[in-house]
Amino acid sequence: MIIARGTLQPESDYEFSGGFVIERLDGGLLFKTTPDFRFGGTPGPGFAFSRERPVRGNDAQLKPIAEATDFFRIADDQTTVAEGEMSRLIPDEINLDEFNYAFLWCYPFGLLLGAAALERE
Repeated sequence: MIIARGTLQPESDYEFSGGFVIERLDGGLLFKTTPDFRFGGTPGPGFAFSRERPVRGNDAQLKPIAEATDFFRIADDQTTVAEGEMSRLIPDEINLDEFNYAFLWCYPFGLLLGAAALERE
């Protein structure tokens, strides 16, 4: 059962499109990118969660949030292209009820790549 979804909005000039859904499964919560998801460009991208909407690409206050809620690296530290459906279980330690946004973060350089509100179903 889908419990939330979102459409990612790029920050600055980063190139990506698509969104995600979060499904409740017997084994927990599954975060899955949509079939139209496409990301191209920066090394070490990964998803994390935040309470407030991330707004600045190099916000120093966002880095510890990204590190604390890091759960899904879509590529390694090489510059890559990722596209289509990819999924990862959200760790039990992350209580989704505490967050309102998912964001894509460049872990090696500490940059916000984009964000989406969690649209609860």
